[in-house]
Amino acid sequence: MEADRDRQQHLEEQQRAKKQQKEWVRFQQCYSLPDPRNESDLTAFLTIWREEEGYGGVEGLKGGAVVKSPMTCALEKCVYAEEVVSDILREWCRAAEGGLTPRQQFCLKYINEIRTVELDTIDDATAHLLAHIENEPSNGRNEVQNAWPTQKGLLVGFWGYLQSKGFRAKVIDFPSIGIGMELPKSIALQAMGHCIGVRVFYTSYDSVAFLSPSHSEVVLGGMVHVDLLSIPHFPKKIKGWTVRSVPPPEEAMKKLSYPNTDATTPASGSIQPVKIEYTIPSNVIVREPNVQLWDSQALTWCDDNIGEIAFDESTRKCSFFSLRLASFALTQDRTLDLPYSWWQIKARSATSAQLLLQGPDFLIAFAITEDGVQLEGPDRPELAALREQILSPADLLLQLRNCGINCLPNDHDAELLARRLSRPTHTENGENESKEGEAEGDHEDAEDETSPAAKEKNGNNQQQEQQPEQSKDAVNGAEGGGETVDGSHEGDSGPGQPRNGHVSVKDVGVEAKAYWDLSGIACCFDIASSRHNKKTQSDTLLVRVHDNVYHEDFDANDLDFETDWTPVMFWHNKSSLACAVESEEESADACTIPEGSVTHASLRLTLEEAGKIADAMRLRLDSPQTARFAEMTRQLMMLLRLCSFG
Repeated sequence: MEADRDRQQHLEEQQRAKKQQKEWVRFQQCYSLPDPRNESDLTAFLTIWREEEGYGGVEGLKGGAVVKSPMTCALEKCVYAEEVVSDILREWCRAAEGGLTPRQQFCLKYINEIRTVELDTIDDATAHLLAHIENEPSNGRNEVQNAWPTQKGLLVGFWGYLQSKGFRAKVIDFPSIGIGMELPKSIALQAMGHCIGVRVFYTSYDSVAFLSPSHSEVVLGGMVHVDLLSIPHFPKKIKGWTVRSVPPPEEAMKKLSYPNTDATTPASGSIQPVKIEYTIPSNVIVREPNVQLWDSQALTWCDDNIGEIAFDESTRKCSFFSLRLASFALTQDRTLDLPYSWWQIKARSATSAQLLLQGPDFLIAFAITEDGVQLEGPDRPELAALREQILSPADLLLQLRNCGINCLPNDHDAELLARRLSRPTHTENGENESKEGEAEGDHEDAEDETSPAAKEKNGNNQQQEQQPEQSKDAVNGAEGGGETVDGSHEGDSGPGQPRNGHVSVKDVGVEAKAYWDLSGIACCFDIASSRHNKKTQSDTLLVRVHDNVYHEDFDANDLDFETDWTPVMFWHNKSSLACAVESEEESADACTIPEGSVTHASLRLTLEEAGKIADAMRLRLDSPQTARFAEMTRQLMMLLRLCSFG
């Protein structure tokens, strides 16, 4: 269609101009970081980093100079590397917005490689510290303790005991990095004959499974790596010479397992848990604290041997006990914010709109403009900083995911969601009504009956006939998910859309077609979900539209005005009006075309034939100024997968 070609041309021209402007700014700033779009730049960066040798540097001071510690130099390298990762993440966001899956995989590959080298760099600096630990200041109890904070979310703490005779329970606190531990006596008994050290390394990101679609959990607030280390034999002084053992590089830092699985280890009594406490960033929403450890052998998260998990909201401290030392993180189910109960896009002006998205716990509001997308709700203090920013759709959703609200679903999430919501329900006497899901045996499938999903599921079973309306206060304040007197959540259901384990994942092709057409009319039409969309096949989807040339405030959940909304169906290459009736629970004609109607290649032609396009709309729809806004709307709809999970 000519209108689509014009829109694409306007969009390409605007994107080309924006790209040239960014490259000019990059040139003016003498930007020295590798280009994330150039594989040779990234490969060269990694190769040079791996081949660098030596630690320490000289930092000028007024009174002379001071030599930086190897750990300080290592952390500076890691901070620099995270700037490279930030650029690659922006490239990942652009690829996600364009639906370029191979490019996304390319970005994730190099992010994982860079962060693997970061861990290796910290290990090398730790090995240097252990080899020269006699130069570190110790207290009267033969203990060495130090911490290295940074401003970029990379924190290292080390505690060493310079005797091999064992010790009683130790309380170790690193106040400068907000991490503390309680080491039981059994740790020393498990490592008899060793002078031991404990290193904690905190990263503000998931350093083992970042953005991996194969895991059912997402990491909240970063990871804390806890390692039990063997301090090598101290050097000897012989006739003024220092004789030091230099092990092979692969043995420079010897990690000890806890509990010790070595069969030659003498009996050391019962294994006691280690208490670990660390600070969760203030921008992370913690709903149900759940700490898991990373099993490096099985390459999965597990909660074995972890207990007494606690989270203090006032101090943001998360504490737990573990019978193993490993890499730990606060995690949550990646489908906790799925499925969407309802959604609506409200036209605000020729180049702006509001998207309301009701999840299980929150009513999320986005402001869409030609410059980007801004979060308007929920009004949580953790999201205060994020609400001030205008970002690209993928960048905003990625940061929202890091804050604890995951609205970046993929096809695999539908399977995880169905598995989670089909868990056994509990009767009043505590007996299971169904055994479905027990055979799975995966820890991620287990769910507390007091979770939001369980409350909502039980509430929907009891109140299927109730259809709560979208209140004006909730829309204006963009707050949702508050508990009512009976324990249910406000706004959990739209018009006849109870939350359940059934989602209709649509083919990417039909979604792409629908979002392109719908975003093109978002400047003068409201767009809303339909309860009957879940009943359509994967190659078909159903939505509702309402002309809004004067940008009024319409409520798609108000069934008294349902006839003002026009149901529209999409296929891979066409669209048509539909006969769906929103107020009917079961509509036999939901997926049928009205008599006398025909399908068209574009939604605009479909609406033109139905007389839904007023003369005042045409100039606005054809304006070059709306092309960028329409693209932002399309990208946001595609990333949210509105018609697959809502």
